Amino acid sequence: MGWTAFVVEMLDGTLHSYGKGFHWEFFELPNGYSHTDIARIHSGMVYSKKRGLHEFSMESFSEITPYREKPFFTCFADIPRG
Repeated sequence: MGWTAFVVEMLDGTLHSYGKGFHWEFFELPNGYSHTDIARIHSGMVYSKKRGLHEFSMESFSEITPYREKPFFTCFADIPRG
Protein backbone atom coordinates (compact mmCIF):
# COMPACT_ATOMS: atom_id res chain seq x y z
CA MET A 1 0.00 0.00 0.00
CA GLY A 2 1.20 3.47 -0.76
CA TRP A 3 0.02 7.03 -0.43
CA THR A 4 0.72 10.06 -2.59
CA ALA A 5 -0.08 13.60 -1.50
CA PHE A 6 -0.17 16.58 -3.81
CA VAL A 7 -1.80 19.99 -4.10
CA VAL A 8 -3.54 21.23 -7.23
CA GLU A 9 -3.21 24.97 -7.81
CA MET A 10 -5.96 26.34 -10.05
CA LEU A 11 -5.67 29.22 -12.49
CA ASP A 12 -7.68 31.37 -10.05
CA GLY A 13 -5.03 30.78 -7.33
CA THR A 14 -7.03 28.42 -5.13
CA LEU A 15 -5.21 25.39 -3.67
CA HIS A 16 -6.76 21.94 -3.14
CA SER A 17 -5.15 19.01 -1.29
CA TYR A 18 -5.28 15.52 -2.76
CA GLY A 19 -4.43 12.11 -1.42
CA LYS A 20 -4.52 8.89 -3.34
CA GLY A 21 -3.63 5.28 -3.00
CA PHE A 22 -1.25 3.44 -5.29
CA HIS A 23 -3.78 2.36 -7.93
CA TRP A 24 -5.94 5.07 -9.53
CA GLU A 25 -6.98 6.48 -12.87
CA PHE A 26 -8.81 9.76 -12.24
CA PHE A 27 -9.01 12.26 -9.40
CA GLU A 28 -12.01 14.23 -8.20
CA LEU A 29 -12.12 17.97 -8.89
CA PRO A 30 -13.83 20.60 -6.73
CA ASN A 31 -17.28 21.64 -7.98
CA GLY A 32 -17.10 24.16 -10.78
CA TYR A 33 -13.58 23.22 -11.96
CA SER A 34 -12.36 21.19 -14.92
CA HIS A 35 -8.92 19.77 -15.71
CA THR A 36 -8.21 22.78 -17.94
CA ASP A 37 -8.36 24.98 -14.81
CA ILE A 38 -5.22 23.35 -13.34
CA ALA A 39 -2.22 25.71 -13.29
CA ARG A 40 0.30 23.67 -11.27
CA ILE A 41 0.74 20.46 -9.27
CA HIS A 42 2.71 20.65 -5.98
CA SER A 43 3.94 17.09 -5.45
CA GLY A 44 4.44 15.80 -1.89
CA MET A 45 2.63 18.80 -0.43
CA VAL A 46 -0.66 19.47 1.37
CA TYR A 47 -2.61 22.68 1.90
CA SER A 48 -4.50 23.69 5.01
CA LYS A 49 -5.94 27.05 6.02
CA LYS A 50 -4.05 26.77 9.30
CA ARG A 51 -0.55 26.16 7.86
CA GLY A 52 -0.82 27.04 4.17
CA LEU A 53 1.15 25.01 1.63
CA HIS A 54 3.60 22.63 3.33
CA GLU A 55 5.23 19.20 3.03
CA PHE A 56 3.08 16.15 3.67
CA SER A 57 3.43 14.38 7.02
CA MET A 58 1.13 12.14 9.02
CA GLU A 59 0.63 15.08 11.39
CA SER A 60 -0.42 17.37 8.53
CA PHE A 61 -2.80 14.72 7.21
CA SER A 62 -5.03 15.18 10.27
CA GLU A 63 -5.48 18.86 9.33
CA ILE A 64 -6.96 18.28 5.87
CA THR A 65 -9.79 16.52 4.11
CA PRO A 66 -8.19 15.65 0.78
CA TYR A 67 -9.95 15.03 -2.48
CA ARG A 68 -9.57 11.37 -3.41
CA GLU A 69 -9.36 9.18 -6.46
CA LYS A 70 -12.46 8.49 -8.52
CA PRO A 71 -13.57 4.90 -9.08
CA PHE A 72 -13.41 3.43 -12.55
CA PHE A 73 -16.42 4.15 -14.71
CA THR A 74 -17.65 3.38 -18.21
CA CYS A 75 -18.19 6.30 -20.55
CA PHE A 76 -20.35 6.05 -23.65
CA ALA A 77 -20.06 8.64 -26.39
CA ASP A 78 -22.04 8.99 -29.57
CA ILE A 79 -19.22 9.31 -32.10
CA PRO A 80 -20.24 9.67 -35.75
CA ARG A 81 -18.64 7.09 -38.02
CA GLY A 82 -17.38 8.45 -41.24
